[in-house]
Amino acid sequence: MREALSTITWRPLAREDAKGSADLLNAMEAADRIGEYYDEQDTLQELIDPYTDLERGSLAAFDGDVMVGFMKTRYQATPEGVHRIVMDGGVAPDHRRRGLGTRLVRAGVAAAKELHARHHPTLRLAVDIHKPETMAGLAQILHSEGFQQVSYYQHFEHRLGDAIPGTAIPAGLRVEPWSEQNDEEFRLIRNEAFSEDRLRAPMTVESWTSKITNQTFRPTVSFLLRDEANGTPRACW
Repeated sequence: MREALSTITWRPLAREDAKGSADLLNAMEAADRIGEYYDEQDTLQELIDPYTDLERGSLAAFDGDVMVGFMKTRYQATPEGVHRIVMDGGVAPDHRRRGLGTRLVRAGVAAAKELHARHHPTLRLAVDIHKPETMAGLAQILHSEGFQQVSYYQHFEHRLGDAIPGTAIPAGLRVEPWSEQNDEEFRLIRNEAFSEDRLRAPMTVESWTSKITNQTFRPTVSFLLRDEANGTPRACW
């Protein structure tokens, strides 16, 4: 049931909202079971993303001092053919079905249009939302606002402690750990691997640093496969 929203205040997100953002995302996780947990540093990293314009491209809802909903967008630096702006967001479980989600989605579309006009006005605009279809109420809101489901992604899990069958490295290739010297090769392999995925834009040096080699990066479990004959990098994980 929708209730009056007289207690809700609205404003763009700010870097100082990192703690409130983490608290909201973790409250959403308790209900939605996506498998993502945040601390203040995680959300700060997203708020300072070089391609997130908080003033023009975000909106947060507060009930008193508590953040109960948010929306933020991320534009592309170097799109090809289509400028895809990704919209992220959510509403606290105890504030759902009151109209906050609809307002945030509409604000996100408006923000995407403004950012598109500022950065890549000659291209076609697409607004993407990447969320699990199991999130309560999300599909209904997006459908009512004209969104269509066009792609699916699957996540695979492996239980901790279960043995992974050994596999020999193919002849002619060697495993090489991540280092500052081969970091750029990792980025280029990633971009090549997703070159035909229309929802994953090539990562610039700035976005690679912001999204990949940030405070959550684990260099000791990041590796490169290199061709021993000519030194060409072939794969990374």
